[in-house]
Amino acid sequence: MALGADADDTFFYEFGAATLELRQAFARQVGFSWSRVRVLLWLRREGETRHSELRQRLGADGATVTRLVKQFESEGLLSRRPDPTDNRYTLAALTEAGEAAAEEVERSHRRFQQQLLAGVAERDRQAVLRVLRRFRVNAEATSSGPAQRDMRAAGVERGRLRAGYDRSQSRESLGALADAVSRH
Repeated sequence: MALGADADDTFFYEFGAATLELRQAFARQVGFSWSRVRVLLWLRREGETRHSELRQRLGADGATVTRLVKQFESEGLLSRRPDPTDNRYTLAALTEAGEAAAEEVERSHRRFQQQLLAGVAERDRQAVLRVLRRFRVNAEATSSGPAQRDMRAAGVERGRLRAGYDRSQSRESLGALADAVSRH
């Protein structure tokens, strides 16, 4: 039997609230904001990285990434240098102190995970993993489904009209988009 809209809403509310609380609780435990944790761990795993890559991977705007990188640099946790292959870009890398801080964050993260999973049976963990994997498959199918193709055809990318798109066509295309979305 399918869940009703209220049960679906409750499910996704609880899922979102749990995700937010887990991130905030871990950030409080290590004394860094969630954004700072993500930058540290990304650079630890991937090594020297362009700011633009950090922005893309973290889903953050350029100003946020620049601010975080400058903060880390002022704390001696990160260094920056021009990209030798293209000096329009800046590379960021952890310093020795940054590596040590990131290593401690990873250790703290393992302890945090152990605390969270205490008392959760393996079968329950596996059930949650199956649901999360299904979410990802469904999300991917949704993001490449007919409504998304119709939006791209209407000149819409990431909620905005695509640069250079002939706006004289937009009313007609957006009308077609509205019809397509209502069909899906």
